[in-house]
Amino acid sequence: MNNAHVLGASLGGFVAQELALKRPDLVARLVFVSTGHGGRAAERMSLGAMGRMFGLGAFSPKKAARRGLEGATSERYRAENPEEFDRRAAPRRVPLAVCLLRAGESRLALRRLGRGRAHKLPDLVVHGAEDCYVPPANARALVQAIPGAELRVFEGAGHLVFIERAADVNREVVAFLGKTGRV
Repeated sequence: MNNAHVLGASLGGFVAQELALKRPDLVARLVFVSTGHGGRAAERMSLGAMGRMFGLGAFSPKKAARRGLEGATSERYRAENPEEFDRRAAPRRVPLAVCLLRAGESRLALRRLGRGRAHKLPDLVVHGAEDCYVPPANARALVQAIPGAELRVFEGAGHLVFIERAADVNREVVAFLGKTGRV
């Protein structure tokens, strides 16, 4: 069986970590986007950012979704792409409490990931410099926790760096994966 390159964004990064830990034979390279390193030293999200993420103060699902997306994106992105932002801010249903619980469980496993991936090819960590949901310090710590990992931080982008700077992120990911000769 061939192994695959795996990209996990935000909570999906924790899923990618679990996959790499439980089935390392399936994973060639990992790409983490807007994902923290977990552990006790992780920089926590501010209470204000947490309130925005959960839509606190909003009196409708649409306003709550918009408030959460505002916290996940940079002011620059919203100003330059108002129609796209409005389209993305449509209400969505996500079992957030369940996702956060699973993320907390997965964070405990990351220390093993760093040790277990030492023999593998390097991993890539991509992050927005203005990410208030997963502070950028956590991306730097993630890179330090995984031997050989590389970091790309994009200025002017928030938690949804893969949307805000899609062309740049895609270029970096393809170039990184292209180093294996198999994209």
